[in-house]
Amino acid sequence: MSKDAIIIRTSWLYFIYENNFVDTILRLGKERDELNIVNDQIGSPTFATNIAETILDLIQNQVSSNSNQETQIYHFSNDGQCSWYDFAYEIIKLAKIECYINPITTKQLTSLAIRPKNTSMSKRKITKEFGMHISHWKTSLIRCMNNL
Repeated sequence: MSKDAIIIRTSWLYFIYENNFVDTILRLGKERDELNIVNDQIGSPTFATNIAETILDLIQNQVSSNSNQETQIYHFSNDGQCSWYDFAYEIIKLAKIECYINPITTKQLTSLAIRPKNTSMSKRKITKEFGMHISHWKTSLIRCMNNL
């Protein structure tokens, strides 16, 4: 294993292209009058553009420091936390789609997948070591929606 690698863990990744939560909510919101979305699973959405910019910054920092540090693991997602319901609600609101979002519990959801209640990760290490500012998930969602 390389001794100077950087591993970045993330969560709830979305982008302006298809096949992610934002795309699905936009599509379903236009097709249906209401959606049932879980409100007891908490996490931090991550706009792919933000993590890509962060990776580029980390690479540049690594190259410019010319260090042979040990492999490090960092967590990165947008700042703040929300439920899937909160996330879907903001997507529908920003898109100005007329669709009611019903909050439901995980127990009410018919899914075979077992999901954790909270996937939030501490970003203290990456912000402290690299002095970076991380955008709030609502700010990044607006940025994403403006690019759709």
